[in-house]
Amino acid sequence: MNRMKKIVIILLFLLSFLTFSANNEAMINYIIKSSGGKTSRSDAQKIVNTVNRVSSQYNFSPAYIYGIIEAESNFRNLPANRADARGVMQVTPGSSAAQVGCTGNLYNIEYNIECGVKYFDWMRKNASHYGIKNLSDLAAAYNCGPGCFKSGRWKNVSETTNYIKKVPAYGNKIASTAGLSPLDMTQFPAGTGGTTVSGNNIKTASANSSLMVDWDAVQSEIAGMINDGISKLAPGLLVLLSVLTVLEIMWILYGYIVKNVLENLWMSLLRIIIRFSILAYVIPNAISLIDMGYGIFSGIGSYFMGNSGGTVTLNSIWAIAGRETGKILKIINESNFNFFNIVTDSRLFFEELGKMLLLIGVIILVYYFVVRIIFEMMMAVLQFRMALGLSWIFLPFDVNSITKRDLGNKSLTTLFLTGTKIVVIMALGGIVFKNLDAAGFGEVTFKELKYETIFLFITVGMVMAFVMNEADKITTTLAKGN
Repeated sequence: MNRMKKIVIILLFLLSFLTFSANNEAMINYIIKSSGGKTSRSDAQKIVNTVNRVSSQYNFSPAYIYGIIEAESNFRNLPANRADARGVMQVTPGSSAAQVGCTGNLYNIEYNIECGVKYFDWMRKNASHYGIKNLSDLAAAYNCGPGCFKSGRWKNVSETTNYIKKVPAYGNKIASTAGLSPLDMTQFPAGTGGTTVSGNNIKTASANSSLMVDWDAVQSEIAGMINDGISKLAPGLLVLLSVLTVLEIMWILYGYIVKNVLENLWMSLLRIIIRFSILAYVIPNAISLIDMGYGIFSGIGSYFMGNSGGTVTLNSIWAIAGRETGKILKIINESNFNFFNIVTDSRLFFEELGKMLLLIGVIILVYYFVVRIIFEMMMAVLQFRMALGLSWIFLPFDVNSITKRDLGNKSLTTLFLTGTKIVVIMALGGIVFKNLDAAGFGEVTFKELKYETIFLFITVGMVMAFVMNEADKITTTLAKGN
């Protein structure tokens, strides 16, 4: 009888193994076909293996993850697009990847999928904050951004409304192909818990310690409103460009009739055509080009803030305040402060009381710097996008020699000035955090902590506050080059 049980168990195991292998093979073939043959069998195998692993790790339906990947990239390891989204799950280093601490190579298929699913898990943990209630909402937030979803703007974005239809369609098609459970977008599986982080590097700061203040969402909403305004300007600017181009050509032809110089005519017309072609491309692609410019300047700034692997986010900066405050509160908690010491040992009482008051002051100082840097960053980004967007109005005047003298060449000047401010603010922020970290308390107990250490930290903080106050002067000096 026992022998028969063993045989049955072995047969069931073999049957399960063969079924699993057959389903995997079917999924691999599906991926290759969906990609139009652009995804190799080995890469398809990596996708299948990774989805099997992370779907179990983060408690998501494999069909859901497959549906997302197909909607994003058709299972192709795509290069960065105009939004800097990369790889099979179109993960962006400056937002989704940075939010969950992914600073590695996003063109690595396994890493890309893991970071993408990790970001889904992060949004699920913060679902109540963003108003996400099910898998359909989660997909919309992934496509448009959680801040965009929270504001309700996604309902007017055709790409997102189509996206949440594609994901279940692809997911259920894949489920039937690979023998997976059908996908129900109205469900919302529970998460599996998070991870803890340590260290003083900005890129390791957890957004979960951000006290639910989503600074990135605020910045995203501001950028969205500015982008909406810029997109409405494009048609009128193209008309203005055409009118000024015609006037310039007429002026050149008039000069030719008067001077009768054929060589100058053809060169002048060629210059006008080239200039018109460039501006006709630049004007309607304003948002993409502004995003690209912001990515360049913020990327340079991120290097100075000690995060060369990706762009620093406002949430990751805000998380530093919570983490550093936790360290200080831990030191205070170890004090064993006792009010009765004022009678039994007044010297010890006032020594401990002084330390506690100074440490509370240090907490206030830390939050001052973090809030100040976030505020300066938001203002710099607002100025960058708004000023550069408004400078786009002057682009058509560059095509006409008469209007160019007074109204031309505004965009490049604005780009450099506002972009420099972003770099300066982030560089100063990096200097502030590095100096405060160097003057930090380290792993000490309340009893071991000396007054000299606290005063050194506060002194460094005051010096850094003065440096931050000079941010505008530094930016203007760099922009003017004197």
